[in-house]
Amino acid sequence: MRRLLPLFLAALVVLAGCNGLGLPGGADDTTVAPNATATGTPAPPGENVTAQSVKNETLATLDEVTTYRLAVDQRTDYVARNESENTTATGRFNRTVRDAALVNNVSASGVSLTVETYVDGENQTLYQYSPAYAQDFDSNWLRSDVSGNFSATWEQYDTLARQRALLNASNVTLEGTERLNGTDVYVLNGTVEESEYERLGLRSAGVLNVSTVSATFYVSVANATLVRSQVDLAGTRQARGESFEFERSVDLRFSGYGDPVTVDIPDDADDAVRVDNGTAASR
Repeated sequence: MRRLLPLFLAALVVLAGCNGLGLPGGADDTTVAPNATATGTPAPPGENVTAQSVKNETLATLDEVTTYRLAVDQRTDYVARNESENTTATGRFNRTVRDAALVNNVSASGVSLTVETYVDGENQTLYQYSPAYAQDFDSNWLRSDVSGNFSATWEQYDTLARQRALLNASNVTLEGTERLNGTDVYVLNGTVEESEYERLGLRSAGVLNVSTVSATFYVSVANATLVRSQVDLAGTRQARGESFEFERSVDLRFSGYGDPVTVDIPDDADDAVRVDNGTAASR
């Protein structure tokens, strides 16, 4: 029996919900500029617009989203070790049928790793592809039957739902409005009470302990969709019996709300090694 390579890559932020990523050519599928920039200083919002009113309208809008696209840039610094880890990710999500296709690229200590992930809602199966799997599994493809708790699996990958949870838990202030890549947005700054950390998945016994988290949410003035989130957090994580202090910044950009999203599982996945309880079972 061989131990499963971690499907939850250390580089991926809990808040992002990107627990591994896939979709060959996924970077071409997102319509978000890779380095979205704002212009000018936030201007005062319109009359009768408050932080709470923007927050409430955004929460309601996000509940109704059926499809979306995502692009992520993330940097993690391990200060004491003088090491850093960089992650880029793209993905497509269909929340109606609970399908997702993502691609994740991680680089650290001169080593790069790409992982593709496909969530198949109809068959409640998770597929992952990476050449790194071949050494342990004699296959680049792994699959896992997640029908026992598919809802929990989907929640791990539905990035927008996790950002909604973060916004909902945040105490927000409205900084004003600005123009972000041609879109007028409200700028909400958010802080989270420590009592909310565990519920948000920011603490995991013996693995992850986040000590601080803050976020800035950029919300479309026109339709209350989330255009961008910037999240900063710090804490400690456990690995191989050691504790590492980290600082992490995450830039998430959302687009393609309501656009058609169809996820097809590649034919090569037919030969995927089935993984059960962290061990390889069969093809």
